[in-house]
Amino acid sequence: MLFSGIVEKVVEAFPDGIFLVGESGKIIFANGRAAEIFGYDREEFSGQAIELLLPERLHGLHVAHRTRYAARPVVRPMSEREGLRGRRKNGREFPIEVNLSPVVHEGETYVVTTVRDITARLATEAAAREVKQALDATHEAVMMFAESSLQFSYVNEGAVQQLGYSSAELLEMTPLHIAPELTEDSLRSLLRTLGSGEVDSHTLVTTHRRKDGRDLPVELSVQCPFRDSPSPVFVVFSREVTDRLAAERERREGLERIRVLHHVASDLQIGSDEQFSVMLQTAAGLLKADAGIVGRIAYGTYTVQHWYGEKNLLSSAMMHPLDGTFCERVVETGEVVSGMRGDENGAWQGHPCFPAQRLHAYIGVPIEVSGRCYGTLDFCVFSPREEAWVEVDRDFLRLLGKWIGRTIERNETESVLIQARQAIAVGEDRERIGRDLHDTVIQDLFATGMSLQSIANKTGEAGVREEVEQAIDSLDGTIRRIRTTIFGLRHASVLDSGIREAILSMCTGYHSALGFEPAVNFDGPIETMPAEITAHLLPALREALANVAKHADATAVEVRVEVADELMLRVTDNGRGVSSEVNANASNGHGLRNLLGRAVDLGGVFNLTSAPGKGTVIEWRVPLKQPPRSPLPKGFVAG
Repeated sequence: MLFSGIVEKVVEAFPDGIFLVGESGKIIFANGRAAEIFGYDREEFSGQAIELLLPERLHGLHVAHRTRYAARPVVRPMSEREGLRGRRKNGREFPIEVNLSPVVHEGETYVVTTVRDITARLATEAAAREVKQALDATHEAVMMFAESSLQFSYVNEGAVQQLGYSSAELLEMTPLHIAPELTEDSLRSLLRTLGSGEVDSHTLVTTHRRKDGRDLPVELSVQCPFRDSPSPVFVVFSREVTDRLAAERERREGLERIRVLHHVASDLQIGSDEQFSVMLQTAAGLLKADAGIVGRIAYGTYTVQHWYGEKNLLSSAMMHPLDGTFCERVVETGEVVSGMRGDENGAWQGHPCFPAQRLHAYIGVPIEVSGRCYGTLDFCVFSPREEAWVEVDRDFLRLLGKWIGRTIERNETESVLIQARQAIAVGEDRERIGRDLHDTVIQDLFATGMSLQSIANKTGEAGVREEVEQAIDSLDGTIRRIRTTIFGLRHASVLDSGIREAILSMCTGYHSALGFEPAVNFDGPIETMPAEITAHLLPALREALANVAKHADATAVEVRVEVADELMLRVTDNGRGVSSEVNANASNGHGLRNLLGRAVDLGGVFNLTSAPGKGTVIEWRVPLKQPPRSPLPKGFVAG
């Protein structure tokens, strides 16, 4: 009886519903938990078929299953089939898990059936699946491991994608297998502070090594959400930060480039040739380019203004066609243009100064001066380049292009101001000289003439009177000439009012003869040239332009005047050029002979450089401080 009482209490205390079913399928006994699960009173089960607990649609199928089970009763679960469901007294269905155990008593076979309501468990499993799906959907790698073994107990799909290992492979590994920068001591030290609650999480940037051997920069966030368990479990969130580190590196490089740009702009004379040269050299180094060029574009041609590169790379005087080059695209788009050989779908383009087959990479930006396209800033690479141009390169080039444009604009503005100041000073001097001549010299001469007239009236000798009257006539002529000079001072010629305007006016005047207007560039204090040199400069320019108009058949001409230690006049055309034999005898022409003669008279040189089909360059150079006159002709060079 004691044993029987204990068994009864165990049956009633069991967490699952228990039914005793006879061979006929009738319910003989049900515990209290069974009544709670299905919503019946215990007495209502007595004599009812076990199918009472199933949805009606399953009754026939279950009778067949029960018949087969009676033929071979064994201990087994019924829940191997998915979707096994019970039906409560109120008709509601719910998921169940059923186990069957046969019992033979006094020759009759009974079946002990245990039923468990698994609604809560399935909900938990569904929530766990949703969590896993969410973790697998994230691009971050999520891994879990215990402190004791360090072996991963869970890895998501993000970890599989990030590291290249399968899930099964990762579950055999520890963090030390994928993080070469970590040691076991450093890892356990980090985990110790998390497990003790000293910190909530650790964030560090390190490297994960993939299965293919490639290293990935990652940011790890390590947490211990289960620190109260016997063996704390740690969760690692791993995010690849390749793009972020690259962006940070580009930002640092951009700031360094700005710092270098500011250094060059601050330490050198603004707008000087030295500053342009150093700036181009510095920028080429930062961009890993072989050449840097500031090019002026006018009338479809490209003229080098400043350049950095290998020695004798190119001549700053030569003009080059713009068609079919990267620079033409820069002008057309008004944006940064870059390219590397092999990454273009269309034909590879070149630079005006370099053929396409020599160029391996190019990047350029337009230079704007006073709201117009002045030219381009170009950087060229002549050997294969592995690194593509990135946005930080383009941003730096835009900044440098704006700086160069403003510097050129400032130089032009300063030249105009200098010219205006000099013109004002010259005008004031002329006015002062004219006033002095009128107020003093003419009055003195007039007084002297009146005195002589008085003497002539008093003398009785005819010869003396005649000589005095001749002196008076001479004074009258002198006064007229002085007045003419005063008028000339106050109404100066175009040349006297400014050599710069005179040059521009002459070039404009050749528009009809050439079919276009030459491009004109000045460099240096043009208005400070001595008068004896300016007297020869305009005729020399006229001869050069006339020579181009008569013989060159050119479509573009550039006139450049530079003043430093010497005056340099350079006239460059893109015409048909002349042969070396003509060059060698160039001094035979009357116009060229005049150019040579004027240069020799001033102690200078005259150069003519040309070749058939490659245009012509005329250079006329004279020193600003005149040397003693040489009796021998010199200075003509043809090449």
